[in-house]
Amino acid sequence: MVQFFLRSKLSILVILITALLLGGSYFYFFKETCNGDCKNGFGSKIYWNGKKYVGQWKNGKESGYGVLVAKDLKILYSGKWQEGNQISKESDMPKKITSLNDYNLNFFKTVILYIIVLERIQINLKSN
Repeated sequence: MVQFFLRSKLSILVILITALLLGGSYFYFFKETCNGDCKNGFGSKIYWNGKKYVGQWKNGKESGYGVLVAKDLKILYSGKWQEGNQISKESDMPKKITSLNDYNLNFFKTVILYIIVLERIQINLKSN
């Protein structure tokens, strides 16, 4: 039992030292990042699991029109959100976003998402 306890402590110590030697970059993959206004406005957020939400925010939660995209750019959900929950679904969205080449690919993907979401917001505003 004592040996198991010492081994588990040693394992934890090795993991912590490795993380420190990597400069914390190991933990970067679990960090959520936000661009724009993710409190009350329009912005995009990349979640710890690689999924990305682009759309409207209210009180720090997804509210209004938005798109949730998987890491491979497959659109998981597009439509209206309320307090972080999906409340309606759009059926005329593309199934996957692709690009012409790999040059500045992430920027291209983000611009495409913003254009799609802004068009949907304009359509929703006109219909109200």
